Parts: sequence; structure tokens; C-alpha cells
Amino acid sequence: MVIKNQVDFEDQVDRLTQIPKELAILPINDAVVFPLMTVPLLLNDPKLLRLADEALARLRLYLRLAARWGWLSGGQYQHASTMTVEIGRLLGGWQKVTVRSAGAAGDD
Repeated sequence: MVIKNQVDFEDQVDRLTQIPKELAILPINDAVVFPLMTVPLLLNDPKLLRLADEALARLRLYLRLAARWGWLSGGQYQHASTMTVEIGRLLGGWQKVTVRSAGAAGDD
């Protein structure tokens, strides 16, 4: 996608900042988490891990778009990409452990 002028740019920003009809909700017991808060979470349910994986995939897409449109410098993109790769590794590890523990629980 090529942004030809300021109007195209503003249209793209409007589309990216609109609230979607469906939002992924992460159920958390005994806590209230507001947007932009950072809190440690225990994700031991495969459904929650899939939800986190989908959110990470969406973040990767947004990062690629931001870099393509020139909203991020090369260094910013490199840093964000490195961080998302690390988060992906952690998430993949949690998914493997969760699948193994679910399989072991089913063997009982």
C-alpha cells in the first residue's frame, strides 16, 4: 500500500485507530488491568495462550506496516522486532509446557 498524500495518510491512521467490533478479552481472576498497564500473568490455559499468540501476530503485522510507512526508524524497528521474537520464544515455551502438562493430566 502506498500513501500518496496527507488525506490518504489520515485515512489510514483513522482505520488503524478505530475500535474493532470484536475485542479479544483476556479473563483474569481477582484483578483489574487497565490499558497500557504491565502486569505479570500466568497463562496456563491453551485458549489463553492462543489468544496471546494471535495478539503477538497482530503486533508483528502492525510493526511491519509502521516500518513500511516510515513511522519507525531502522533502529526502532530492529529493537521492536527483537523484543517480539523474544516474546514469541517465551510464548512458544509456555505453549509446549502447557500441552505436555495437559497430556500428563489426561494420562491419570
